[in-house]
Amino acid sequence: MYDIVISVNIYKSIKTLWLQLETIKDNVKPPYCIIYNCNAYMFKELLSIKLPDNIFINPEIIEKRRDHGSIIHGIVSNMNFALQNFSFKYFLILSGRTILYRELQTKNLDSQCKKWYSKEEKIQSRIGAFDMQDWSWPKLNNTLLAKYYLQRGYILEGGAHEGLCLAYKVCNNILNFLKNNNDIENDLFNCSYNVEEFALQTIASNEHDEDNMEYGYIYIGNGVYETYDINNKNLYTRKIQFLQ
Repeated sequence: MYDIVISVNIYKSIKTLWLQLETIKDNVKPPYCIIYNCNAYMFKELLSIKLPDNIFINPEIIEKRRDHGSIIHGIVSNMNFALQNFSFKYFLILSGRTILYRELQTKNLDSQCKKWYSKEEKIQSRIGAFDMQDWSWPKLNNTLLAKYYLQRGYILEGGAHEGLCLAYKVCNNILNFLKNNNDIENDLFNCSYNVEEFALQTIASNEHDEDNMEYGYIYIGNGVYETYDINNKNLYTRKIQFLQ
């Protein structure tokens, strides 16, 4: 049983990996494990290294590209790996150059979980006007996922994926949705857009299991840049440059 499963897409820089591991060990206080989704190069590199017992290498090798659905493919693959192999409370998504800089306890995440109390409450809270001119929406609204929810009158969600955190039951909601909508999943995995910055957030916010009604996501990162707000007590991760 782990409180937190940490998912990381990696494709280069063993030095950065060791620094990331150090910051996780120093700052993540509850029981945790790490799942690495690798490209072929990093998969071969990690097989030759003795890693701590709480680090797992996903056997599915995915060659990731920037601004491409291969990034969310790696995250979803790690999410599947986690649900098949572990019991956990939270699934935390990092990139290969994301570090932790503040102590993280399970209670910090518990206080931010969301739950609907009726299907009617969910419907009313998700319907509303949506401004397609913000951010990357003019491109992302052409995905099958965006069309699926917009046709239902639901608002889309977006933001950086580094530092995105999902509860166990929300991960189940996401994977069940993708399993039942293979055309949407395949479209996401093959998109030439940064779909990792809206897809999981949107599905998490719109899907639920009537047995638990948990939904939504927690965000503990500082966006896509390397600047960070040291005074914000709800943020714990930030990006760095790859070490050479």
